[in-house]
Amino acid sequence: TLQTSHVTMRVRDVGSAARTLVFACDMPMMIEHHAELFSLLRADFRVLCVELPGLGFSRPAPGFDFSLISQAAAVREVLEQLSVRDCVLAFSCVGAYLAVLLAHELPHIVKGVVLMQAGVWEAQLRWARRIDFGGRGVVATPYLGQVTVSCFSRSIAKSWIRSALGRKELRAELSQTSDSGLVAGANWALASLTQSYFGRSAPAFHPVQQDSLLVWGARDRTHRKTDPSSALAYLPRGRLVRFERAGHFPEIEEPEEFARLMRSFAT
Repeated sequence: TLQTSHVTMRVRDVGSAARTLVFACDMPMMIEHHAELFSLLRADFRVLCVELPGLGFSRPAPGFDFSLISQAAAVREVLEQLSVRDCVLAFSCVGAYLAVLLAHELPHIVKGVVLMQAGVWEAQLRWARRIDFGGRGVVATPYLGQVTVSCFSRSIAKSWIRSALGRKELRAELSQTSDSGLVAGANWALASLTQSYFGRSAPAFHPVQQDSLLVWGARDRTHRKTDPSSALAYLPRGRLVRFERAGHFPEIEEPEEFARLMRSFAT
């Protein structure tokens, strides 16, 4: 773990190459879900994987506001403490917007950006509303959302993996790993994140000037109404890469294909 100004951040750091790949976990996926990806990439890259504040075992201090700006600041402190000098950010879903912010703030460090399963902000807002208990807005409601997620996090995780996963044969394994983490005390501040991210105006997203990719798992049923290419609006130097067998977690569902893509992109 690393201590930032407002968060105790859980991080895994493997490999020792000059270029670093930085992943941010998309709950209910945690660091443990990335084990195969670490094995495939550590010979070619230094690989960092962080659990964002309020997710997994990264624990924010009381009063942390869960905003995009605060989350990006926590990741920036991790990069500074670990002396990262040349990196590609590979962030997924709502965490992808942190990569867009950090690419603008840290152009001397961030040399490339990979966004996974992310739509343009307006599309992501509609998506968040759709998946919130069938549009009923339970998670987005202060206090009710926090209590609901706290009481039913394990069943919510299993249901989410069932809906979002493209490769059904991985369902049991990924669900078991998530469940073990939640039983062991992992955080899932889903309600606080939803309310903070989508309950206020979005920050300004500057176009990413670095080379970039938008990776899309085609079998993600939760995103069936989202235009896979919409986030290219943030990536003037980007291109869309579809993973036809994967769902919401292409880097975990298709680690070998994703690793090949990262080697090609980073060089």
